[in-house]
Amino acid sequence: MRNNGFTLVEALLVLLILSICSFAVIKRPKWNVLRFDLNKIETQCLMMQERAYIEKREVPVHFTAHYVDLDSTRYTYPKGMTCTEQAFHYNAKGNISQAFTVTCSNAQSKKKLVFQLGMGRVREK
Repeated sequence: MRNNGFTLVEALLVLLILSICSFAVIKRPKWNVLRFDLNKIETQCLMMQERAYIEKREVPVHFTAHYVDLDSTRYTYPKGMTCTEQAFHYNAKGNISQAFTVTCSNAQSKKKLVFQLGMGRVREK
């Protein structure tokens, strides 16, 4: 009887080598956690703007290094994330009191939230 095939060990070794090569070649997407957290903060700020407009009152927002106070709600940043300090308010018409930029960073990246004067548009940069 003649053995013309591969043994199980040889076949598994070839599959292992192909797997390692494919992981080296394929680019995996990098999840930007900071972008996700800033999106949450941006959404919360827009909700505070809506609250100010609907309830016809000033709604304060205060960014600190480790959390942001949104009216009576506190959003604590994830571990390792910090932001520059800034305080402002939305008036009864939903307008922002001043234009400014908040810079937030973590170990991987640095992003900015830009608040525009007037209708209080906020965007990530």
